[in-house]
Amino acid sequence: MKKINILLAVIIVAAFTFTSCNKDKVQLPKIETQADSLNYAFGLANGNIITNFYLQPYKANPDSLEAKISLLLQGIDKATKEAEADKKEADNKDEIFQLGLQFGNSFKQQMKDGLLGVSTLAFNETLVRQGLINALYDFKEGMTALEAEPYLNKTMKSIIESQTVPKNIDTVAPDSISAN
Repeated sequence: MKKINILLAVIIVAAFTFTSCNKDKVQLPKIETQADSLNYAFGLANGNIITNFYLQPYKANPDSLEAKISLLLQGIDKATKEAEADKKEADNKDEIFQLGLQFGNSFKQQMKDGLLGVSTLAFNETLVRQGLINALYDFKEGMTALEAEPYLNKTMKSIIESQTVPKNIDTVAPDSISAN
């Protein structure tokens, strides 16, 4: 009987530990720079897209929605942590898990290339993930998922334009160029 009580106590403590250490909970992130803001907005925008196009059928059943969000995050984790995760997980045919693998592979590439391919903007996996989670759970504090996409588009456009337009260049009006 003592062994059963000890085993039961260990199981209860383990269950409490796993549920209290949930890294995937909604919360406001600590934003210090424009790059932080862009990473968080990127996660929010993608979470909004996933919610609207892939998770909509599961919204009526909270348990089913929670299970699909969990599968999505598992797929992202697999892809970002392992080489060629999509081949290792080919046996899991769930479309949401596969979507997670696709997002995770994209995130892994951005870890190398920079946020949205801009090498001067470091990809912050923690902030992107928090934005994604906040959008998936429809968290309304701070920037919302609906505000994220226009902010992200406008700011990224400005950053890219400032990097591609040469500074201190003499411009010539098109009508002053003679055709030879």
